[in-house]
Amino acid sequence: MVISVSHRPDLVGTARSLSPRVWPLLAVAMGCVTAGLLAPDAQVKLAAAVAGVTFAALVIVIRGVVAVATWRERRLERRLIAEYEADMAEVLAAVTPATEAVARELAGLPLTITGFGPVKLASATRAERRRGVLLAQFRANASPAVAAR
Repeated sequence: MVISVSHRPDLVGTARSLSPRVWPLLAVAMGCVTAGLLAPDAQVKLAAAVAGVTFAALVIVIRGVVAVATWRERRLERRLIAEYEADMAEVLAAVTPATEAVARELAGLPLTITGFGPVKLASATRAERRRGVLLAQFRANASPAVAAR
């Protein structure tokens, strides 16, 4: 029975999702396993095989932890984009000369979100607080129809 790669998309997807920086580390781990299998002494063979498998497992686990952190950031970014688009639809529909300055500051708010990981989270939190204040100011100065939203 021949199994083609197309029938195993889980393995193909996993291999493609690994960073190019991970492959050399996995090669070193497999080298330890291979060296262990070729060693004449049984204890050396076992030690090298265990070291290689452990190293490979650590590389894969660390890669998974990094991927999960990246997913959280991506979800945050998608949520912020959706909020920004909704805010801009509301603001552009009701902007007046009296609310123009607040509208401009709301439009530039995404530029204050910088960094990666905890730095990005902290700047996104600051931007969320500022967004709430600016939207309240905009709705207070806008027409009664917009303030009712």
